[in-house]
Amino acid sequence: MTLSYITYNYKEAKAKPESLGRNNLKYKIIVSSFLMLLLFVINGCDIYDIFSGGGTNFAPDSFQISIQRTHNSLQGQRESVEITLDNNTIDEFLLGGFDLMITYDASALTFQSVEQGQFLTNCGWEYFTVRHEIIEADSTNIYAVRVVSIADIYPPIQRPVCFTPTDSSTNQLVVLNFLVTNDRAYECSYSPIQFFWGDCGDNMMSDYSGNQLFVSRFIYNKLDTGTVDYFRNLAEESIFPSIAGFNSSCDSEVEAYSGNVIRKIDFVNGGIDIVCADSIDTRGCSRGDLNNNNVQFEIYDVILYSNYFVYGMQVFSVNIDCQIEASDSNGDDLTLTLADFVYSIRVLVGDTLPFGEPSNINATFQHDNAGKISVVDSIQIAAAHIVVEGEVTPTLLADNMTMGSAFDGSNTRIIVYSLENNNFIGDMVNVGSNTILSIDAADYLGNQVILTEVN
Repeated sequence: MTLSYITYNYKEAKAKPESLGRNNLKYKIIVSSFLMLLLFVINGCDIYDIFSGGGTNFAPDSFQISIQRTHNSLQGQRESVEITLDNNTIDEFLLGGFDLMITYDASALTFQSVEQGQFLTNCGWEYFTVRHEIIEADSTNIYAVRVVSIADIYPPIQRPVCFTPTDSSTNQLVVLNFLVTNDRAYECSYSPIQFFWGDCGDNMMSDYSGNQLFVSRFIYNKLDTGTVDYFRNLAEESIFPSIAGFNSSCDSEVEAYSGNVIRKIDFVNGGIDIVCADSIDTRGCSRGDLNNNNVQFEIYDVILYSNYFVYGMQVFSVNIDCQIEASDSNGDDLTLTLADFVYSIRVLVGDTLPFGEPSNINATFQHDNAGKISVVDSIQIAAAHIVVEGEVTPTLLADNMTMGSAFDGSNTRIIVYSLENNNFIGDMVNVGSNTILSIDAADYLGNQVILTEVN
């Protein structure tokens, strides 16, 4: 098993042993920092009376740690997933720390960051660290995130004010942030996020004293309704690495601790439900309503759309996720395209009804020595979008059309269109000798015109 690491430390100057072996469970626990408190006691460190507030070190029958299951998550956008300690029965039981390992589908999700949960920040827990791991197993890369947090460490930086979710008014341990793929093959699909075991030392939780260490008992999934499927326990005998929990290979080491390592945690897997394209309208993001004022295909939507091609994403300031989805005017599941823009104009002037069935058309263009850009084929072009390297002042050549342009600091963005639903054939604009970085167009019917340059 080969690991590669990207480490994020949210607390500085924390002593942590580096030379202890991974295979011995006792050492693994120390590396995970769950028995560090015992070392402090042995060394005579001053640990204040944690039970003075009525706390107890008697554990409940079980704990439940759950990963959230999101719904209708948008593609190409960030999604946050909570990990929570869900038991309502722990009350005064004092927690000391946890070590969690979570795996995810890297083809659908890109890991971005982890945040401390409100329980940790409200209580002032002193140590929190994250490590991203890529694990090679059976010629397959497993992408995982390890999160370790400790309530109270030595030397003390500050004393935590609470050790239970009851006292902090929230049960949120961790927030994971992912970028959801924009690949349309994943629309209307579910991407699981699961607890993962690489060895006996993964997915543990300790009490404050460090004397009791809790490991997996049962493992469940969440149903698409968000409720837990308690009728299907996924914990089973399985060799590491696995998603099946603490296995029997660890039992001999557990026995060596005379019961101090206890199977008490029920883990609940979650994940991200990626929204179905045909259900987006029901979420309030109506097609053609780019300004999100609940009026589709009005003049303001079309003007906002034209501004996007000149000034970029900064024009969307109301609800960017919703505005992007609303840009799919023609219902082809592609957003922010010229075909959508032209289709919006046609609906605005009453030339068509939403929604048609667009297609792609192949055509060619020339950029001659005089700087003139022309469409070679005899196609009625209703809109064109060009990005030119550097700063230029374009000249409009097409009759009965409107042109807009802006320099973004690196390139010049140009759009040619008509709010009167006009179109042109042939000459488009003159941009001089500057290099054309991209060009696309749409025809009178709202079909996407894929342009290829010819000499």
